[in-house]
Amino acid sequence: MAFQSSVLRDGEWVTQTVNFQDALKASSTTPKVASDPSLKAPECGILSRTIIESPVVHWILPVCLRSRSHNDIAFIGDRFVQISELRDDGQVHEVIRKADFGTRIRNAIVLGGPPKGDIPGAAAASIKTEDADVPMKDVAEAKEAKEAKEAKEAKEAKEAKEASEGKEAKEAEEKRVLPPQLLVLMLETGDAVFLFIQERLDGTLRFVATTFQSPRNLQFLGYHFSIDPSSRYMSAGSAEGGFIIYELESLSHMSTQYESCGSLKPIKSTRVRLTQGVIHKMEFLYPRPEDDYHIILLLIIVRREVSKQAHVSRMVVYDWELGDELTAVFRSEKGTPLPKEHRMPLMIIPSKSILPSWQFQNTRLA
Repeated sequence: MAFQSSVLRDGEWVTQTVNFQDALKASSTTPKVASDPSLKAPECGILSRTIIESPVVHWILPVCLRSRSHNDIAFIGDRFVQISELRDDGQVHEVIRKADFGTRIRNAIVLGGPPKGDIPGAAAASIKTEDADVPMKDVAEAKEAKEAKEAKEAKEAKEAKEASEGKEAKEAEEKRVLPPQLLVLMLETGDAVFLFIQERLDGTLRFVATTFQSPRNLQFLGYHFSIDPSSRYMSAGSAEGGFIIYELESLSHMSTQYESCGSLKPIKSTRVRLTQGVIHKMEFLYPRPEDDYHIILLLIIVRREVSKQAHVSRMVVYDWELGDELTAVFRSEKGTPLPKEHRMPLMIIPSKSILPSWQFQNTRLA
């Protein structure tokens, strides 16, 4: 089918025969819009990840991550762990740094008690005896002899120290010796990372890290973080009502593991417990000295109770013996209501004295 149409061509109107199909194709063709060369990149934007590491330190924890002879200090920030050593000169010297966790650090704590005996890194007290009297005419010779003797003693002490350090490094490499304490980090992913430092034969240091993947059904896990005094249980609490109890291997068993196979499996089992309310505080308490097998966990839970038409703080105490089945332990959650003036303590500090713990209020000590 065709029809005649008038079209403008070279400035004159002419009549031409047009096919119907060609007319439909021409009308359906959308003219292309020319690109605007004047478009520019926006002057501002939103970064989706951190490009500059924050230098802010959130925790400073004394910890023996190498051996009892090193007075190590852990400086922990958002995404890094800096280990420094307090030496005999009174200065803090940087030792090693780790910043490849891939996510932020939510909390940190030390596993294991401080080593018994002398304070790590403390200089041994020396007693200097007076030399016998010497004739005044030989003062210069005596002074030279004394300086030579001191130089010789200093050289021998340095050689002995280097030999001792080399021996310790060799033993650590060959026997894979576990340090007295471990640093435990809780990441934003909910994973727990167990850290310590290993010294190689050439004297260089490296971090040894073991990661345990926690259950993912608790948000903000690690907002509360505590380890019991016996270092056999660890608790990580969520800010939204729930916590996990980790049953740990003993440090002696971990040492045997690491010595035999070069790796750690610090956690034996876990137990998840949901709470009716928000966890305000969570701490392990000290048992009586003769009951070192006794485990005591204290929680302060805040929730709105319909019967009282108000928010109520309850102190919930769970206690069990080492190795008990935790299913029965966490079966109930009643707790004791706290007085109004004590319902939101700022801190709970476990004490070894007769009192179970100290509660710091806004204006008083309870």
